Amino acid sequence: MPPITETGQTTVLLADDDSFMRSIVANLIRTTLGCEVALAVSGRDAIDRLGARAPAVSLALLDFVMPEGNGLEVARSIRSGLGRVPRDLPIAMLTGRTDVELVRAAMELDVNAYVVKPVTKETLFARLERAWTIPFDLKPAEIYEKVEIPNPWGPERVRKPAAPAPLPSPPPGPNPCEPAGRSARVETRIADLAPGVILAAAVRANATGSIILPAHIRLDRALIARLSDLAEMGMIPPVVFVIAARPEG
Repeated sequence: MPPITETGQTTVLLADDDSFMRSIVANLIRTTLGCEVALAVSGRDAIDRLGARAPAVSLALLDFVMPEGNGLEVARSIRSGLGRVPRDLPIAMLTGRTDVELVRAAMELDVNAYVVKPVTKETLFARLERAWTIPFDLKPAEIYEKVEIPNPWGPERVRKPAAPAPLPSPPPGPNPCEPAGRSARVETRIADLAPGVILAAAVRANATGSIILPAHIRLDRALIARLSDLAEMGMIPPVVFVIAARPEG
């Protein structure tokens, strides 16, 4: 459920230059979540509304592709502390595209959730509730400032929708730096991941093989939630390789 604010009302910033989609999503937010909606039609408009003293925004739902500053540029501004909103403001990206470079930049900006168009009531509720309730580790502002934002207006790489999602290749043999017999690499469904496990192999995009998340990252609830979103979008395989401790003896 949305967080309770001092005024008793929760406001979601919805930024999308498509008036039809903006109307549909705003209505879903109001009827499904009972939230007020502040509307923005461009990146610059979104930043202006985030800087306003009222109403206080509890979550930003941003379209990837907008004029005068795209959604990722708005997200970078939030995470870098440029404005009156907290740097850890929950951010969800609204998109009809699955461009690898855009998603990789969103991961670097610690975007909390992804909502794919066309939007359904069930998906919207699940994604926004997750963005509100699952905490994440906020990095220093200067790290976010250095995130490069790709051009969302560029051509999207064509993918074959009928092709099955390839499974990741098994990682190479044992790491010589690891004590023998102390760990194992285990293939695990993203839906079954537990916080605290460490990736044994990088998570790569189905379409291009580009790295979405590098190996040796310790997964927390927030990262697992984002990987789950990307797997449901068909961007990454439904399984990953993790390092699991072996019992001694």
